[in-house]
Parts: sequence; structure tokens; C-alpha cells
Amino acid sequence: MLQQMEKGDLFSMKYRTKGGELNIAQDVVCTSINHKNKTINIKHLQSGEFRKVRHILIIEYNKQQVYL
Repeated sequence: MLQQMEKGDLFSMKYRTKGGELNIAQDVVCTSINHKNKTINIKHLQSGEFRKVRHILIIEYNKQQVYL
């Protein structure tokens, strides 16, 4: 999954926040991956908003369930 994100292609994903809220991110690109801190930075193309997401909180990538 992380290797696919690093390619810079558009993707969608579902992830949980630290508080447990479910977020759905569509039409996003990965701007960077921090393997040491286990986070990825994504950019929402429609709004231009940036988000930092922990790897372990990702539950779906391009409509496929993620198992970490």
C-alpha cells in the first residue's frame, strides 16, 4: 500500500482519527511518508487541505480492506 501511495497517483482511503472518528478521503495524493514515525501526509485535491495520517489507522485503500 505505501509503495503504491509513493507513486503519486490519486487514491481514496478510509481511516480513523485518534478519537475514533471515521474519515473518508477521496481524490487525494500522498505528499510524503515518514517511515520512522509511521505517518503519511496526504493532500485533498478538491479542497487543497493537507492531513497527517498514522499508517495503523488506515482501514481501507482504494476500496480494499487494509490489514496491518
